[in-house]
Amino acid sequence: LPTSTDAKLEWLSSNGLIERDVGKNWNILNLGAVLFARKLADFPGLTRRQLRLVQYSDASRIRALRETPVPQGYAVAFEQVIETILGASTREDIGSLRLNQSPYPRTAIREIVANALIHQDMTATESTPMVELFSDFARKIDRAAAKSAAGAACVEQQRAAGDGGCAGVRVVGGENPF
Repeated sequence: LPTSTDAKLEWLSSNGLIERDVGKNWNILNLGAVLFARKLADFPGLTRRQLRLVQYSDASRIRALRETPVPQGYAVAFEQVIETILGASTREDIGSLRLNQSPYPRTAIREIVANALIHQDMTATESTPMVELFSDFARKIDRAAAKSAAGAACVEQQRAAGDGGCAGVRVVGGENPF
């Protein structure tokens, strides 16, 4: 990355995150805001892009334990989101011993969240990106994120999931294609 302020601004501009206006001032573009904003609500039109984490007390949506809105841009808040999800999945008691180890690899959680954020339909204004955590730690990513991912699967679904299916995963729309 560049070190001088002018070089940083040019780098951000060449990557479509900011642009110069006619008065030679810099404007933050939507991509720059959705990635790096301290508060997405400060940018008109991006309020609905705010990620939400919802943790439920059981395997249904009847009682939410906590809902955590993430007001920052995705790149700014990414590690905090991963830590929150891993923290919610590490409660395992064995006798009098409490283990703080997630049953899910950090890399897998990062990939799920990154894909949900990257593949969301930015034209859909009625939905917001969401990660739901259930007592069995099944996850559901917002409908728009799951439906807007373009292209067909590279591997047959049965082959990728195995013949036993994909236990603990809630697929958007209520159907599990595995």
